[in-house]
Amino acid sequence: MKTEVTSILAGKSCTDLCEEPVIKRQCKIPAGRTDLLLLQDQQNLIIVELKLRKIGHNAISQIQKYMNSLKGAKKSKKLFGIIVCQGVLPTFEKEFRKLKNIKIFCYGWQLKMYPWKGG
Repeated sequence: MKTEVTSILAGKSCTDLCEEPVIKRQCKIPAGRTDLLLLQDQQNLIIVELKLRKIGHNAISQIQKYMNSLKGAKKSKKLFGIIVCQGVLPTFEKEFRKLKNIKIFCYGWQLKMYPWKGG
């Protein structure tokens, strides 16, 4: 299922997330394998992680680990993270509201995406 979601999002050029081209799917990096890697304005990297269910602290830890492993990457001025998921577990909503450089998007019917509103 996750592979199909990745393919659908890559096919949409992730315009619901941002207007940036997908440069790699299932991109191997030092800390693991990202679902999607986007390039913004030919200089900023955006890591996109897809989760099928509601997320908690583990999803944040994973994307932060990926972001830390790519800090200082060649030609990358800034690094951002995006998590696409069903929603956020209520226990972690407060923690997720404090995030900087990581955005949460929720998916709905036909994989239409919208920003997480924080509760």
